Amino acid sequence: MGMQYGLTAKQIEQQCQQLISAMTTTSDEIVKKWSPASENPPDLDSTLIKWHQKHDWAATMQSQLTIFLMVGSPDPAVRAAASAAQSALKLAWEKQYTNPALYKVFKAAAAGCSRPDLPVQTARLLDHTLKRMEQRGSGITDPAAQAEFAELSERIASLQSRFVNNINENAAKVYFSREELEGCPADFIDALERVPAADLQATGDLLTPGPEHFFVVTTSPPHVHVVLEQCQVASTRRRLSAARDRRAVRAGNLDILAELLTARHAAARLLGFDTHADRRLQGDTIAQQPATVGAFLREAQESGVRAECDRELAALRDLAPGLVPAGQEDIRWWDVAFLQRIWRERNMNVDEEALRAYFPVSQVRDLIFAVRAALVAAVAVQTWVLHAVFSESEHSLFSWAWSAAAYPAGVEHEFLEVPSQLFENWAWSVDVLLRAARHYRTGEAPSRETLEALVRTRTAGLGVRYARQIALSRVDMDMHGEPPAGGWTADRLRALYDQAVLDATGMASAYVQAEAEGQAIGHVRDPDADIRPCMLGSWFHMVQGYDAGYYGYLWADVLAQVCYSLFKQSPDQLNDRKQGQRVRRMLLEPGATTDASDMLSEFLGSNYQSDIPSVRCFIRNIFY
Repeated sequence: MGMQYGLTAKQIEQQCQQLISAMTTTSDEIVKKWSPASENPPDLDSTLIKWHQKHDWAATMQSQLTIFLMVGSPDPAVRAAASAAQSALKLAWEKQYTNPALYKVFKAAAAGCSRPDLPVQTARLLDHTLKRMEQRGSGITDPAAQAEFAELSERIASLQSRFVNNINENAAKVYFSREELEGCPADFIDALERVPAADLQATGDLLTPGPEHFFVVTTSPPHVHVVLEQCQVASTRRRLSAARDRRAVRAGNLDILAELLTARHAAARLLGFDTHADRRLQGDTIAQQPATVGAFLREAQESGVRAECDRELAALRDLAPGLVPAGQEDIRWWDVAFLQRIWRERNMNVDEEALRAYFPVSQVRDLIFAVRAALVAAVAVQTWVLHAVFSESEHSLFSWAWSAAAYPAGVEHEFLEVPSQLFENWAWSVDVLLRAARHYRTGEAPSRETLEALVRTRTAGLGVRYARQIALSRVDMDMHGEPPAGGWTADRLRALYDQAVLDATGMASAYVQAEAEGQAIGHVRDPDADIRPCMLGSWFHMVQGYDAGYYGYLWADVLAQVCYSLFKQSPDQLNDRKQGQRVRRMLLEPGATTDASDMLSEFLGSNYQSDIPSVRCFIRNIFY
């Protein structure tokens, strides 16, 4: 199987079963070739290594079979099949790692080999494989407990699949007049689908007379981004924001999430862990325990994030008069992106819409391919690091090594994003931008002064962004910690989110704000307007491997800035090829064959803190 994008739903199902069958057959062959009564222990090459090689292949194929198609196919049947295939493959991987017979073979191979003679990578692979299998129940010896764990694993996989499918298949449509979209670019409005008012009247959705037709705005990120930043009509921003956050709630995702949290907790307890968070963190993470994550989040908030958030919100409040509805006591969350854009334009002299013309998609695409080729050839730092700025694919290029499949192996969770977040610093270099930016019509490069102004916008809004990230990280850790008395419910999840936002930002959540104001009504009835929105219902991360791990984004960002500080201290700054080669050799090349702490310790030396990363260095680099 190669890269295939035109698959039918039936073909996806068939190829999914082929992958599962190939992995299962390999495991069965390994188990059958060795008997516990045998005098000779199994060797690692024909057991562990063979098994991982098959998994490497399957991991590569599953990304082509599921990830792209489940979000990018225009056919709902294909999207549903890809989502189901992903769920089936995840369950298959879990079963591979919850195979007591296979676990016994690997244990026997471990006992029969000479540890001092093993290559370092092989020894690490063996240890990590056994640890992952034990975390997934392979060490359970009681048949009843084995059956219970298998049932829980299947339930978890099913709930995750339903959660994802509800997000993918419930994109809402909201109808606006041109006046209600005032401030949005004309080309954006003109490109929107139009629906005659008569059609909406026929369905009973037209509430008040208006124009002859209405524009359809979806809850897709591109539409939401433009409207929340550009639209001058506060009620429009509010209605679209609410529709985005209620679309999967309508499908029952908060209830599914509550059930999923309960199942995860039960599985963790069955394995001997206190909570699901303990189970996850004692796997491939740097933090290792929830208390360490809690200390990290507190330090991040208290070291400067909350103060910067307060400063930014105060500036937006000063800007708000005349830009938000008269009589509104405070700014609302649906005002924030809009006010942030205006603040940047007024205080930083940057026209973001005009600058977009200097970065056309085709040009950036060509740059990505050129940089990728340059990166493989290991040319100058300024060139090869751009790859990570523009592409997510460095995760597969740098973060996985031989014998490290995407499910469930790889580098430590907090380290996964470090390369991309480190190299984002080059995207904020005027010299790099001058080489990359050309107007899509004239080929003209923007002035240095224009790009210097653009670079200054980097810190604008970061206080609010990181405060929200801390809030979501706390929600994630709390959801996967000790459950409340009576268990999780949709209402308890809403309350948890509302409180976390208030604690981290000092501002009530958008949903609390909306309830205080009453319903926003336009010409056309909004979808499911009677349902209270909540972003937790469409939070992909909780079923995509970031459960009890969302904090990893911030942790990685902090680590990246600590690494970047070595470039800032160099006389050559970003052009320091020696530091660039050290990054390549010490942080990228080892991949999943070396512990992240060892890689970071070697690269950073005395600058590395082994407990939690230096938040103060991060604050200094980002905000000052």
